[in-house]
Amino acid sequence: DWKTLNGRWQFCIQKRDAKDPTAFEGNILVPFSLQSPLSGALDSLSNKRKQQLGLSGPPCAPGLSKRYELWYQRGLELPQAWRAQVAQGKCVVLHIGACDYTCQVFVNGTAVGKPHVGGSTAFEYDITGALSSNPVDVLLIKCSDHEEKGANAMELRGKQLVSKAYRGPGPHVPTLYSNVTGFWQSVWIELVGPRRLRRVHCVPRCLGRVSEAAACPSKKSPRA
Repeated sequence: DWKTLNGRWQFCIQKRDAKDPTAFEGNILVPFSLQSPLSGALDSLSNKRKQQLGLSGPPCAPGLSKRYELWYQRGLELPQAWRAQVAQGKCVVLHIGACDYTCQVFVNGTAVGKPHVGGSTAFEYDITGALSSNPVDVLLIKCSDHEEKGANAMELRGKQLVSKAYRGPGPHVPTLYSNVTGFWQSVWIELVGPRRLRRVHCVPRCLGRVSEAAACPSKKSPRA
C-alpha cells in the first residue's frame, strides 16, 4: 500500500542554521519547485520579501542563496489500517523522488537518518520509529541549495550557473536556465514488511533472447 504526499504543504525560508520554524510564509504545491510558477510559492511572498531573498520566477530564476534554507511542513495522517499493521511489525517508508540539493527529514521533531545530498536521485527513509500514537504526525523537511562558486566547487550542476571560474576546453557560452530549490519529484509513503523486494537486476542474454533476473531482497526495512 502507498499514499501520495503530493499537494499543498506549508513553507518558509529561514537563515541557515536557524532553529526549527514556528511560523510559515505560505503554501507550496509539491512536487513543483520553489521557483516554479506552478508551485504558487512565490505568489505567497511580498515583493519586498522576494527582493530580500533574491528570488524571482522564470525565465532564468535564481537559486536560493546559500545563506538561507527552505523548510516544508505538513500533517501526516496514516490510514487506521496502517497503524494496526505497524503494531504487528510492518514499517512506514517515506520516499522522495528528488530534492535539490540537500534534504533532512524530521518527524514529530525527531531527525530521521542522515541528511541526503544530491539533487537528482531518489531516496527513502524508514520513519516508523519516529511516529507517535497521535492521529496526525508532523512531517518537517529542511532543504538547501548551496551554490559553491569557484574553481573548486563540488556541487553537481547543469547549465544553471554561469561562472567566470570556468576553465574547460572550448568556448564558454552563457546558457541561462531557471534554478531549482526543494522538491521537484513526487513524495509518498509506503507500508512495507520487515523484508521486501527492493529492486530486480536484469541481465540480458542477447544470443539466446532470454534474460536473467536477480531479486534483491531487503533483510530489514530500508533506511537512507
